[in-house]
Amino acid sequence: ERDRLAGEVVDLDKRLATNRYYSENLEYIIRNNEDAMSKMASRAKFAEGERLNVESKLRALMKTMEEQKEAHEKDVLNANGRTDDIRRIKETLQRERDSLRSDIIKLNNAMADLKHDMMLKANMISSLNLDMNKLNVKLDEAYILKSKAEKERDEMAQEMETLHERIENYQGKIYFIFFFNREIRI
Repeated sequence: ERDRLAGEVVDLDKRLATNRYYSENLEYIIRNNEDAMSKMASRAKFAEGERLNVESKLRALMKTMEEQKEAHEKDVLNANGRTDDIRRIKETLQRERDSLRSDIIKLNNAMADLKHDMMLKANMISSLNLDMNKLNVKLDEAYILKSKAEKERDEMAQEMETLHERIENYQGKIYFIFFFNREIRI
């Protein structure tokens, strides 16, 4: 029985070490994911700044375009021969505006992708935290089982000691009776 309990204690110690190992690995993965999320948040802030820059440039360009358009329209009224130049400038400004709009759309898509990745990482961290909590519960259960096994082992040791004392007591009585009977016969 003592060997069985000792075996259970060794087995529980191994399970405890394994649970600690898994818990440490989960904590490492969580830290890495938190670092990755922090980097993604930084990139998202940078992309947001870039988007605001592009929008600001677009507004400035559109304002400039409108001013140039108005100036060129006045020039057209004054000089009919310059209509082709104005049309080319207008087309160029429209192409630049369209290009900037395309850049804004790309930046918005990139930000959406970053937000999606951040959400996935947050879900992964939640899942890992849940797994770590489950492992901690198992670790607590292993501690309880280990304590019970150690208590049973101690109780068995106490019983063994009591039995040894009784055996020694009986041996002393038997020895005394044996010698007492021997002396009586002599």
